Amino acid sequence: MWREMNPIQQEAMEALRGLLRRQQRYYTPPKTYLVHGPQGETSCTLVTETWRRRICEWIFEVIDHFNFDRDLVTIALEFLDRSISRSSRVPIDRREYQLAAATSLYLAVKLHGYASSTSGTKLHLTLPSLVELCRGIFTEDMLQESERKVASSLDWHLNPPTPLQYIIYFLRLCPQWSVSALLGDESSHRTFTMAVDDTAKYLTEIASFSLDLAFESDAGSIAYACLLGAVSVVRTTVSIPADAYRTWLYRLREVDSSFHPYNEAIMKTHSLIRELSPELFERVQEPRVVHDEMSPRVKRTRESASPSCVMDVASGDSSVSERYRNMDDTEDDISYSSSDSP
Repeated sequence: MWREMNPIQQEAMEALRGLLRRQQRYYTPPKTYLVHGPQGETSCTLVTETWRRRICEWIFEVIDHFNFDRDLVTIALEFLDRSISRSSRVPIDRREYQLAAATSLYLAVKLHGYASSTSGTKLHLTLPSLVELCRGIFTEDMLQESERKVASSLDWHLNPPTPLQYIIYFLRLCPQWSVSALLGDESSHRTFTMAVDDTAKYLTEIASFSLDLAFESDAGSIAYACLLGAVSVVRTTVSIPADAYRTWLYRLREVDSSFHPYNEAIMKTHSLIRELSPELFERVQEPRVVHDEMSPRVKRTRESASPSCVMDVASGDSSVSERYRNMDDTEDDISYSSSDSP
């Protein structure tokens, strides 16, 4: 009975196969373009691992300030990484990289930006607003010219699959079950899938910071690994019938044989994701982690604060999971030191 799919689940399976076809044809992982050195820094003018992470933080900050959907961060970074990796000017100068980052963000919002409110109003990041964010360092003409270059370098393939898109369809394939006295009300299908969705979204967001994932894993693998991680967290507090879980995994394998917990690439991706947020996976032994104030969902930065300029860069040695998880827990918003600006 678990394997019988309703029309919505059948559509989800076809949608996943469509995402995979598009991904395999146009969106395989890009080649790395970062400069590596003894401490990750070999030149004060070239792009390093640290710089890519700082740009990622800035994009999150801008997205949150304007209340855009956070999936746009993944799309913007996809545009940025893929366009730079195809550039003939690698390694790339930091100023040029900052221009490409601002352009990629603008292009992502322009093509895929939408409101998270029920009104459904399509939101835009205007060029004047972007120029202001860049503190006038880049003009509208420079950004428009860069937009053409980025789109052209991508061969106008501007609709990349994202891990969150996969997660949405993965959850639709989860078999439904009726609540029993044995499982309890909190083990309903709705409670379980909402908790998994919440946790998986968080994991896809912090995955944006991982260089290994950006240049070695595709969106589908990242999504499946995040799903496994989320389920491992949620199952400690919210039950799913064993037969239902087995059928869910079976359905995902029917989509593609790579969607398997013991697939080597999936296991490697899952391990990398766990390393990004070790605290979350340590807490899986603690009760009520998912549903109380310790919920792993990342808070947005305060909307009253203005985002930093792309020309500003961060300093400090905080780990990705610590800085990102606690963005809204500090007294001040993310601040960047201008002393490192090129």
